[in-house]
Amino acid sequence: MDNDILIQMLNEERKQTKYIKSIRNYLAIVFWLFVAGILGRIIFVALCLFGFIDILSIFG
Repeated sequence: MDNDILIQMLNEERKQTKYIKSIRNYLAIVFWLFVAGILGRIIFVALCLFGFIDILSIFG
């Protein structure tokens, strides 16, 4: 009887850790997309400032 309860508790804990890991992976992906977006903007602005990209030709 006690063993069954222990096994159930272990299974519940495993489910929770799987859930936490999937959340952590999702947050990591969102974070890196966010960082990539910021870096992309910084690079774009730098290229515009140094004259490699002509903003007026892009936005009409």
